[in-house]
Amino acid sequence: MRKLNIRQKLRLLVLAGGLLGFTFFGILSLSHVWDLWKAIDERSVILGERFGIRVGYFVNKEEKDRLMEMSRLRAGLMAYDLKSIQSELSYMARKLSEILQSPQNYKPRVLPNAVYENVHGGMPYVHFAPELVAHGADDNLLAEIHLVSNIADGVASFVYRHINYYPCVFVGSRKGYIIRADAIADDKLVPLARSAWRFSYDPRNRDWYIAGKESKEPVFTDVYYSTSGTPCFSCAVSYEDAEGFAGVVGCDINMQGVNELLKRTSFSDKSVSLVLGAKGEVLASNQTEGLLSFVDIYSDLRKAKGEPELAAIAERMVKGEEGFSIFKMDGKEYCIAFSPIEETGWSFATLIARDDLMRPAVKALQKSTEQMEKFRRSLAMNLLGFLVCSAVFVGLLLRIPYVVSGKVAKDFSEPITKLEEGVQEISKGNLEESIDIRTGDEFEHLAACFNVMAHDLKVYMENLAIVTAEKEQTAAELNVATNIQHDMLPNIFPPFPNRHEIDLYAVMHPAKEVGGDFYDFYFINENRVVITIADVSDKGVPAALFMVISKTLLKNFLMMEKEDNDLTRAVESANDQLCQSNKEDMFVTVFTGVLDVKTGEFSYINAGHNPPLVRHGQEGFSYLPSVKKSPMLGVMPGISFAKQTIKLSPGDAIFLYTDGVTEAMDAEKNMFTEKGLKDALNKQPPEIKAEELIANMENAIRRHVKNAEQSDDITMLTLKFLG
Repeated sequence: MRKLNIRQKLRLLVLAGGLLGFTFFGILSLSHVWDLWKAIDERSVILGERFGIRVGYFVNKEEKDRLMEMSRLRAGLMAYDLKSIQSELSYMARKLSEILQSPQNYKPRVLPNAVYENVHGGMPYVHFAPELVAHGADDNLLAEIHLVSNIADGVASFVYRHINYYPCVFVGSRKGYIIRADAIADDKLVPLARSAWRFSYDPRNRDWYIAGKESKEPVFTDVYYSTSGTPCFSCAVSYEDAEGFAGVVGCDINMQGVNELLKRTSFSDKSVSLVLGAKGEVLASNQTEGLLSFVDIYSDLRKAKGEPELAAIAERMVKGEEGFSIFKMDGKEYCIAFSPIEETGWSFATLIARDDLMRPAVKALQKSTEQMEKFRRSLAMNLLGFLVCSAVFVGLLLRIPYVVSGKVAKDFSEPITKLEEGVQEISKGNLEESIDIRTGDEFEHLAACFNVMAHDLKVYMENLAIVTAEKEQTAAELNVATNIQHDMLPNIFPPFPNRHEIDLYAVMHPAKEVGGDFYDFYFINENRVVITIADVSDKGVPAALFMVISKTLLKNFLMMEKEDNDLTRAVESANDQLCQSNKEDMFVTVFTGVLDVKTGEFSYINAGHNPPLVRHGQEGFSYLPSVKKSPMLGVMPGISFAKQTIKLSPGDAIFLYTDGVTEAMDAEKNMFTEKGLKDALNKQPPEIKAEELIANMENAIRRHVKNAEQSDDITMLTLKFLG
C-alpha cells in the first residue's frame, strides 16, 4: 500500500476536520433552529393573547361607558317629563285660584255629573262626594262648581298632551266635589260613573288630596292602585280661594304608559330596563315575567330571595346612588347601570347579560388571534424554506461550512430578535413602537406589516371608541327626541269631539329625525280657538329645541290673553322672550290666528311666514291678504306686529303650510311652487273634510317629488269653519 505524504495527510486532516466540523455544526444548527422555532411559536401565542386582551379592554370599556350614559340619559328624560307635568299642574292651580278670586271675569259652565249621568271617557265631568249626594248642593255651591268648570278645557288638553301615560286629571275641592277627565276609550264609562265608585268616592279621602293639601309645592305620591284597578302614581298641587286653601289639582299617571316608554327606548333587544321605587319595588319594566318584571306595588327587590348581589344593588338604587356593577343572577353574569330620578325618589336601571355586552371585545380577540395564526403559518414556511436552502448551499460550499452556517445563523437570528423585542413592546400597549429591520427580505416585509398593523390598530381603536359611542348615543337620543317631538304636537283627531263649529286636521313630516316646523291649536276660552304654524330657521336638533321654546312661549302668552285685541300683545311678548339669550341668532316664521266660532271673525298675524290660502264658500282658494307685513320672531326685541282680520262664513276654509310644501323638489330640482299648491287645492271639492284635504295634498306632493329625498320639513294645517 502506498503511503500518504505529509501534504496529502495534511489535506486529508483538513478535509476530515472540515467534515467533522460541518457534521458537528450541522447537528448544532438544526438543534438551534428547532429551539428558535419553538420559542417563536410560544411567543406568538403569548403575543396574540396580549393583543386580544388589550383590544378587548378598550372595546369593553367603551361599551360600559355607553351603557352608563344611556341610563343617565333615559333617567333624565323621565325626570324632564315629570317636571313638565309639575309645571302644567302648577299653572292650572294658579288658573283655578284666579277663577275663584276673580269670578266676574268668567261665565258659568255646566259639565255632566257622573253621579246622575253615564259619562264616557275623554270628556270632563263633575262628581259629588256621598255628603253632597245625600244633602244636595245649594245655589252658592252650584255657582262655584259652574265657575270652576271653566278649567275643563285645560283638564282635557292635559289628558291629550300626555295621552301616552294614560293619565286622568282632577280638581278636588274641599267642599266635596271633583272635576275630572279620564284617558280611557270613548265607549267605556269613566270609573266614577261605575257602580263601584259612583256613590262612594270622596276626593278628600284620597292620598293625593291629603299630600297636595299638606305641601305648598307640587308633590308626587307613592305608586298605588287607581279607581280603575291599575297601578299609578299622582302629582298634586293645592289652589286657593279668597278664604285660603280651596282644594287640590292633580293627575294620575298610569304605569302602563311608563312600561311602554321603556319598551320604545330600550338599549338593545336583549337589555332589561326598569324603574325601581323608593321602597325597592319594581314600578315599571320591559320584562313581562321573572324577578325583574312588575309583580305588585308592594314587592321589594331588596329582599329578593336567593339573589343577594341583586338585592345589594337595589339597596344602592333606593339610596339614590348612581353607578355600574357586575353581578350574578340565576347563575349568569349581568352588567347593570343605574341613575336616580330625583323628582320622585325612584331609580332607573338598564342591565344586559355580560356576554352580550362584551361581544364586540370577543370579536376583536378572535380577529387578533386569526392575525397571529397567519403570522405563525408564514413564519413556519419561511423557516422551512431556509432549511432547504441552507442544505443546498452548505453542500455546495463544503469547504467553509462553519463560516457560512454561522453567518446564516446570525443573519437569520438577528431579525427574529428584533421582531420579538418590537412585538413585546406592541403587546404591552405601546402602539407607537416601530420595528426597524432592513434585511431586504420577508423579515423586513414582516416588520413593515407589523408597523402598519400597529398603526392601523391604534387608529381603528380610537375611531371605534369615538364613532361607536357617538353613533349609538346619537341614534338613541334622536329616537327618543323624535318620540318626544311627535308627542308634543297635538296628534289626536278630531281634537275637540264636542265642538261642532270647526273641522280641523294637521300633519308634520320632518326632513330629519327631528325638525324645526311645528303646528298647534287650542281653545283659549269658550268661543275662541287658536291655530298656529311655524318654521324655525335651522334643521335637526338645534331647530327642534328652538321649536319647543317657540311653541311653549306662544301658547303660554296666548293662553294668558283674554281679549281679541290682545293677539298682538301675546306675539310681541313671545318675540321679546325669544330674543333673550338667543346667542345662536335663530329665528322662527310664524302665522297665528284666533277664530271666534260664534261670529266667524278671524284675526291673525303673519310674522314673516308663507301666506296661507283661504276659500270662501264655493269659490276657489286664494292667498290670504297680508297688507300689513310683520317681521320674524327672535330677530329683535321691542318690534311691533300688525294684526289683520277677515270674516269667515260657514263652509269657509283656511289652509296653512310651511315652505317645505312649496319648495318640495323632484330629482331635477323642480319645486312644487305656490302656483302648484294653489292649483292642487282648487282641485278639491268645497265639501271635502279637513283630513281628506290634507291627505290629498300629501299625495299631490308625493306625485311631484317621486323618488327624490325630502329636503325640508313639511307641515300643513286645515281649519274649516262650520258655523
